Amino acid sequence: MACFEVERFVLVEAIRHSQFVVDKKNLTSVFNHIYLSAKNNILTIESSDGDIHMQNKITTANIISEGFMVIPSVVLYDILRKLKSKICKIECKEGHVYIYHDHGEFKLHSLNEWNNFDIEKPQNHFEIQSKELLQNLYRTRIAMAHDDIRLQFNGVSLRCNNFLLHFAASDGHRLTYIQHKINFENFDVILPKKLVETLYGILGGMDTAVRFSILDKVIQIEIQSIVIKSRLLNAKFPIYTSLIPDNPTNVLRVQLVNLKESIERLLLLARKDDFLVLQLQQKITLQIQGQYGYGSEEIIGEYKGNDSTLYLNGFAILDFLQLFDSKDIILSYTENGPVKLQSSVCDDFVYIVMPLNKM
Repeated sequence: MACFEVERFVLVEAIRHSQFVVDKKNLTSVFNHIYLSAKNNILTIESSDGDIHMQNKITTANIISEGFMVIPSVVLYDILRKLKSKICKIECKEGHVYIYHDHGEFKLHSLNEWNNFDIEKPQNHFEIQSKELLQNLYRTRIAMAHDDIRLQFNGVSLRCNNFLLHFAASDGHRLTYIQHKINFENFDVILPKKLVETLYGILGGMDTAVRFSILDKVIQIEIQSIVIKSRLLNAKFPIYTSLIPDNPTNVLRVQLVNLKESIERLLLLARKDDFLVLQLQQKITLQIQGQYGYGSEEIIGEYKGNDSTLYLNGFAILDFLQLFDSKDIILSYTENGPVKLQSSVCDDFVYIVMPLNKM
C-alpha cells in the first residue's frame, strides 16, 4: 500500500488548492475526499465535485511504496495545518491512513475507490499570464449573479473574436467587461462561477503562464503543476455591446477617494434597495433617503453635460470603486441610457450599471 514522506508545507499548499473544488456540503460523498497516488516517484493529488476536476503533482516527495489512498479532504487539511513537523510521513494500510509526525500519529478511514479523469493533450491552446488573468477575474467577477435561476449569469463569459479576448460578467442589473489581445481562434464559452472562484483562489502570488484549452463542452486549464478540467455552462451569454455607450453626452470626472468616502458615509443610512441620488448641475451632489434618515454631500469634480439627476444603486457603485485605490473615475451616460464607469488607470475595463426608476 501507499507510503510516502513529503514536506508538510508543500502538501498543505497542494491540498489548500483542492479545497476550492471539493464538495464540502455532502460530508459522506466521495466528492468530499481527495485522492493521493504515490507512483513513479510522483505524488499526485486529485479532487473533484463531479463538474470540476483538479490534479496537482508533487515531484519532491519521497515515495517509499506505491499505491493510493482516498481521504476526507477537509479533515486532512485541518490536521496538516495544525502540525509543526517539517516532514510528515503518510501511509495507507488495511483500509486506514496513518499520518506520522514528531509528536504522534493520526489514523483516518480511507475509501477504496476513485474515478480518475483524463488529462488531454490538445494541439490548440492559448496562454495568458497569471497576474493578468487574476486581475481580469478580480474585476469582472463582482458582477456575477448569485442565484441559480439564470444560468447564463452564473459565471464569467470568455469570448475570443478577431484576436481579442473578452471577459464579461453580469447579474442582469450591471455588467463588467475587459479585453486584451491574444493569437487564437474564435470561441464563446461561459466559465462556471465555481471555476472562476477556484482560479481566483489559487492564482494569488503566482507569476507564470496559464494555458487554456477549449474542448467539447469542457475547458482544461494548466497552471504549473496544476491541471483543472471543468464543464462549461450550457448557456449563451447575452450580447452586451449595445449597452456600452459609444458617444455619451454627459461626462463626470471625479477623484476616486473622495467619491468612495462620500458613498460609504451615505450608505450607512441605507438598505440594499435604497437608491443613491446623483444630481449633476452647477453643483454636484449625492443624496440618500434611507431607512435611518437623510444624507447629502457635495462632490468636487468636473462635469460636462445637461443638468440631470440619476438614481443609482449605491452598493453597486461602491463595488466598482473598491477595485481601485487612487486616481480619477469617469462616469458617463446618455439620457435614459446605461451609466458607464471607468478608472483613469485602466480604461480598457468597463463597468455598466442601469439607472433606477424613481417610484
